[in-house]
Amino acid sequence: MQLSYQGVLIILAEICMYHESDIIQIFAKTPIPGRVKTRLIPLLGDKGACDFHKRMITKLVNNLSESYSKIEIWTDFDTGDHFLNGFGFPVVEQIGKDLGEKMINALNLGLVSNEKVALIGTDLPQMSSAYVRLAFKQLDKYPVVLGPTYDGGFGLISVRHLSPSIFEEVLWGREDVLEKILRNIASIGSNYFLLSRILDVDTPEDYRRYQLFLNDV
Repeated sequence: MQLSYQGVLIILAEICMYHESDIIQIFAKTPIPGRVKTRLIPLLGDKGACDFHKRMITKLVNNLSESYSKIEIWTDFDTGDHFLNGFGFPVVEQIGKDLGEKMINALNLGLVSNEKVALIGTDLPQMSSAYVRLAFKQLDKYPVVLGPTYDGGFGLISVRHLSPSIFEEVLWGREDVLEKILRNIASIGSNYFLLSRILDVDTPEDYRRYQLFLNDV
């Protein structure tokens, strides 16, 4: 089928409208040696672990910015950080007493002016625009979409409706984080969609998996 010039413009306009109603929030710690990727420090050293963290952020932002213009970088310590501000996207402070509260606050703020929000962690070498697009697409059917990681957590959460109880009593850093979140969702009578599992690089063992992943690409 051959499309007319006007038909192409209509499709492009629809794509832009779709993306304009979506926002991506990247949760990224301020890259300070000794404060980030601490479990990788025995393997890479303070600077090496921090440099790895920065490489993963750069890869993620560059990848997603090819398809999405509404991106925010949410950081934990210094919103004036030169590296984080170098991407040209808003850098926002994470607010909350723990990770769950910080994510709830960010997601709720995103939903004020957007139909769909995807909150993404860093250090996710398999994260791609296609993965995020699928998350947004599944939100047409489900209120919550999660991208599981191999360590029992998640690297992405995308929502169009949000209950504050979704992260209730979640013990962050444990292997049952995702399991507890899914139970919380079920307990309020809601449902969810799980994307394929992706690698999250936190430990030396994860880093070795990451090296194998690079060899397979």
